[in-house]
This record gives sequence, C-alpha cells and structure tokens, in this order.
Amino acid sequence: MAELDQPGHNKSPQQTYRADTFFLPSIPSLSSEILFKPSEGTNEESDAQNTRLEESSKKTDLPVSKFLQILKSCTEKENFAPFTNHIKSLSPSILDMELRMLQIIDDDDEQEPEKRQELHFIELLLDYFIHEISCRSNFEYIQALIRLFLKIHGETVRCQSKLQEKARKLLEVQSAVWQKIDKLFQNTRCVITFLSNSQL
Repeated sequence: MAELDQPGHNKSPQQTYRADTFFLPSIPSLSSEILFKPSEGTNEESDAQNTRLEESSKKTDLPVSKFLQILKSCTEKENFAPFTNHIKSLSPSILDMELRMLQIIDDDDEQEPEKRQELHFIELLLDYFIHEISCRSNFEYIQALIRLFLKIHGETVRCQSKLQEKARKLLEVQSAVWQKIDKLFQNTRCVITFLSNSQL
C-alpha cells in the first residue's frame, strides 16, 4: 500500500507507440468492407503489362480463313473459278463477316502498308473483281459483291495509293463492259419504241 501511495507512481502501465507504426491506406466506401488502395508500383506493373499485350496483339498476324486461303491460291494460279464457287456457297451473313474481317479500324497504326495483310487481301479482291468483270462472268453477282466491298472498304481504298490504282483499273473495265451492255439495251429500247408506235 505504501508503494501505491508514493507520488509519481502510475497505477496503470503507460502505453508506448513504436516509431515505425504504419497504416494501410484505404478507400472510403458505403459498405462495411474495407477497401485498400493499390500501391503505385502495382499500377505501374499493370500498365506495363497492358502495354505489352497491346503491342503483342498488333504484331499478331491476321488469321487466314478458308476464304482467304482460296482467294490467295486462285490468284497464284490465275483461276478464280474455285473462289467464285466457294463464296457462292456461303450465306450472306458469313460472306459479310469474311469481308469485314479485313476492315482496317486502327488508322493510326504506324505499321508500313506493305506489311499489312489486310491491304494485301483487299488488293487481291480488287484483282478478282477486275478479272471477273473482264471475263463477263457472274455479272450481277459480282456487281452486288463490289457494292458490299466498297461499302466496307471504300475509305481504305481511298487512302491507299496502291489500291487507288486498282480501283481505277476496275472502273475502266467496268465502264467498257457497261458500254457494250448499254448498246444492247439501246437496241432493245429502239425495238420497243418502234413496236409501241406502230399501228395495227
């Protein structure tokens, strides 16, 4: 009891805090769960990983489908009949998908045009159109296919000088063939006009 009555004697041990005490930073939330802030190093690592994934995706070659394989093979053999038979066997939705697979979305990509597979296959398709129109094969079907092709890839053709040259050649062939067809139409129109004006 005498010891307890001595002045300066603490009745309870004094709490001391270490100098190296630290607290984990947390994020305020409405729920009862405690959310901790990720460290800056973690953010930097995730950003670096995302950058590597984006770069690797750009370097990945375009997957070559059966559609493109047949197109390339027929171009090398200069015989497009198998390719025509193949695209005729496809449904409209599948054919539309095959053409859109070549669509160039990342216009800001710094990759050289010569190394882009999409541009190479677009050029092969233009060669196919030129060949078919020159041979007057499947005229109506090819016209519908060209319309869909230009709807999807028209802007790409406009921006690439090499594709513009192919487009000019396609226009020349198309105009020459259409003039011959128009002459046939003119003959038909003349006959119809003569018969409609003749008196029975």
